[in-house]
Amino acid sequence: MNRLFFSIGILCFLTAPVYSDSLTYQGKSIDVSEWKESDGMVKFVYKNLWGFADTGSMKAVIPPKYSGASDFSGGKALVLKEFGLQTPSMKFAWIDKKGKETPYSFSIPSKLKGGTPVYYTAGDKLYVISKNGVNLRESASLNGKVMMNVPHGSEVTVSESPSAKNAVSVGNIPGYWVKVVYNGKTGWLFDGFLSVLTPYSGSEKWIWNMVDRWKVSGIWKTHYDLGIYYLTHDDENKIPYGQLWQIDMTYYPGTRVSLAQLNVNYEGGVTVHYIFAGLRQFEVFQQIKTAGVIPDDTVYQGDEEIYTYSTGEYSSFEIKETEEGLVVLTTYSAD
Repeated sequence: MNRLFFSIGILCFLTAPVYSDSLTYQGKSIDVSEWKESDGMVKFVYKNLWGFADTGSMKAVIPPKYSGASDFSGGKALVLKEFGLQTPSMKFAWIDKKGKETPYSFSIPSKLKGGTPVYYTAGDKLYVISKNGVNLRESASLNGKVMMNVPHGSEVTVSESPSAKNAVSVGNIPGYWVKVVYNGKTGWLFDGFLSVLTPYSGSEKWIWNMVDRWKVSGIWKTHYDLGIYYLTHDDENKIPYGQLWQIDMTYYPGTRVSLAQLNVNYEGGVTVHYIFAGLRQFEVFQQIKTAGVIPDDTVYQGDEEIYTYSTGEYSSFEIKETEEGLVVLTTYSAD
């Protein structure tokens, strides 16, 4: 399936208080597309880029140069300096009311250098995401004596941070033996069947239900809306299935897991990109599998595209890992 290959130059629509249809920029009165006031600043779109003006003077104090921008709050705003969907990459920065930038990283670094990334440490809580549970063993080996089976959904506490010497692959799933405490017993689990996020167990078998439950669970304390973007179809952008007409992006920062969600609407269907920082690729695959979103007999193959069909609807799910360590779960739905 074709991907969306483009870097976004954007035009935004937001419902907001409107003061006028023009403001002053570089000494000239300019017509802007859309704008919204917050914290004494007006964010606006000019020539498909975001800038900010002072509410009182209606003069642009921060030039329109950003692909996306949040509202101002507490004297600062989050801006998107670069963005692309071919290999999803995002460069954020905080800006103050004078336009001073402070770089902000979306990625969450692994706690273990080299090899399969690790996003947890001693004292953290992890959750069993394998439907069949996972065996707690007396030693860090598949030959270790099985103490018990830890059921799906169970919470365990990490006793010791994993080390490179305990790297292992079970089937085609890379991971580590990790020492944990469960129900007062200490043993070893294969962390390829564990997640920093609880598995979804709702009756609605859709990815957005799974993600929405995480949103309301307190994992993410805040979020930033970085605009709704419009872009017309042309040969360079190679947009599938007709004219692309709307993209909106919401960013959920977290201490352990962060999420950027992009909803792309076009003629004939909808594409949603869930871009995770702080999760491993298999972890995301197993989460949607145990949620019932994809068939239970689907086997993990790394970077892959999975197709499902339901009455009147075609859907596919693609999971990719970027060089920055982000995991991108993309869903396509078309009538």
